[in-house]
Amino acid sequence: MELEIKNKGFTLIEMLVAMAVFSIVILTMTSVSFSAIRMQRNAFAMQESQEAGRYILEMISKEIRMSIVISGSGARDSLNIINSSGENIVYEFDNGTITKNDQLLNPNNIEVSGKFHITNQTNPVISKVTIVMNLKSTRIQTGSDVEINLQSSIVARPY
Repeated sequence: MELEIKNKGFTLIEMLVAMAVFSIVILTMTSVSFSAIRMQRNAFAMQESQEAGRYILEMISKEIRMSIVISGSGARDSLNIINSSGENIVYEFDNGTITKNDQLLNPNNIEVSGKFHITNQTNPVISKVTIVMNLKSTRIQTGSDVEINLQSSIVARPY
């Protein structure tokens, strides 16, 4: 006796179950991909903010170390110094930017805010300047704000 096979295809239920499993797998993979892209953008924005902040802090620190601080004590948005060449230099935080004698120091896609905290030591020529900065990336749409805070203290030691 020969057995005759009449069911050579898939049933409707089998097709629906296979499509549901396939849809769940695709949705999960899409969600993981979007999450990885968002995390990559956040990391890139964070790196860009850190690089800009380190550059600004290092540039200001080098100049302050060899300068005389003119600004008085306390927290302020601007710092007035006389550098080693005898030039009057003004650093200023203003509306998301930091400037040096009205020249922009931060990139266009990074907002910078902060304060200069100036402490006059025993010798009025030697002052301690603490720079507190908040940097926020504005170019990259990450879905969440990417911002970092940096702080550095510098003691002016003019020679």
